[in-house]
Amino acid sequence: METLKKIGKLIGSWLLMTIILGMILPLLEAIFPIGPNVLQGLAALIALFVFLPLLVYRYFVKEDPKGHGVPHRMSISMSNDAACARCGSDLLTGQGYAVYSGAYEGMAADHRVFFTGAGNDGIEKDDIERKPLSAMLYCEECADALFTEEVWKNAKALRVDMPQAEVECAEGRAARFEVIDFSIALRARRSGSTPSQARSNARALGQLWWTSPDETKRRLAT
Repeated sequence: METLKKIGKLIGSWLLMTIILGMILPLLEAIFPIGPNVLQGLAALIALFVFLPLLVYRYFVKEDPKGHGVPHRMSISMSNDAACARCGSDLLTGQGYAVYSGAYEGMAADHRVFFTGAGNDGIEKDDIERKPLSAMLYCEECADALFTEEVWKNAKALRVDMPQAEVECAEGRAARFEVIDFSIALRARRSGSTPSQARSNARALGQLWWTSPDETKRRLAT
């Protein structure tokens, strides 16, 4: 279903861009007197070999929702309240699970990307930059991966460092997800919540997120 939605968006965007290009052809003909047939040929080439690849990258690589392509890093995903922070898939109004992670992402001294679920204890003095991963929304599928007895049992504070290129690969995504999921589970486990209790609470806060995001984030942080 998500793939069909993306195909629909791609086709719609491509048609719109092609129509706009067609609308400016008369202006281009006036500026470049090289003949309408040549300009139409160039327009077709641009539509096929420029617009289409850019849109494929936009919808199927850059923001692949289930991690089959090149995903956004967590902090970028979190900037969009209508997307899952973990995988980037779209969330409709009222959907999602609101969770809190005390983890950080950043750039290490050797310019490798790091993710740490150990809070400030996971930050090294030579790290170049860091950004907290705090309140975020998870989709149904990512909630299924997070709220399990196995994650609760194995959760521990981790730090992973990797070359920037590896952040985009399957192994990098898996390591990143493990650090973040473990940090969320650790926080909930320390408060005495079971996976099912934490999931129920996250769902209630996920609904509140859409009407009172600031209040939701305040509750998550306490």
